[in-house]
Amino acid sequence: MKKSFKVLAVLFALSAAACSPKDTVKLKGVDLGTHEFEGRTFVDLEAIVLMGRLHFPNLEVPILDPRSMRDLGRVLLQPLDDGSNRLFVSVDFEAASSIDPALGLSLPNGRELPRALALGSAKMIGIPILEASRIYVGGNLKSNLAVGVALGIPALDSVTQSIPIPLNLFFSYPFSADVSGVAGLYSSPMRGRNGVGIFAKKTMVPQGKMLSVSSSGELPEDTKRMTTVSLIKLDRLLQRNATLKIK
Repeated sequence: MKKSFKVLAVLFALSAAACSPKDTVKLKGVDLGTHEFEGRTFVDLEAIVLMGRLHFPNLEVPILDPRSMRDLGRVLLQPLDDGSNRLFVSVDFEAASSIDPALGLSLPNGRELPRALALGSAKMIGIPILEASRIYVGGNLKSNLAVGVALGIPALDSVTQSIPIPLNLFFSYPFSADVSGVAGLYSSPMRGRNGVGIFAKKTMVPQGKMLSVSSSGELPEDTKRMTTVSLIKLDRLLQRNATLKIK
């Protein structure tokens, strides 16, 4: 009982930090749609992201089938003049759906995808990009369509290394009756497995705003102190006017 209380205390501390305007990965806007090109149906995710004073680099990354290296689409990252960041993902839905779904079962830290997505039985495909990032696509074009990206951020490695277990902290943001966004942080004590996750889902069932926290393993006695140190480091990182490196 005492251990369970401590787990809840740590997760509450993390969620409280996420609710602070300066301490969270927030979504200012999300759009999810499709377009046709040369007989192929592409799913398009556009999100406006706030991360304190941190900025995305100006970066365009191809999405390639890991087996055939066929071009499936692209990811575009842009810093905007108002201090926010633009994420754009466009991926060939049918071609992506034929890829081995193994990487779609989890985030790069090994934890499950955000529970706030409420995917149910929908299958997600994970496609590696860069060194430690992934694109996710799943569901179907008529209902429960979901697209997302996990962006590996090396700057978070030193921030979260004090937390001894993989941890996900995500919020969902409803933007219309059928489209909601999910954004947050995933962490791991292992370097190269920390980053920011941004997802959008289109569903026929309206969803409200909710917090999604998940962790694994038993927490040692000094976890609260470790988590406090990590939160202080995260706060300092988010207050820096800097361009992030995406890995």
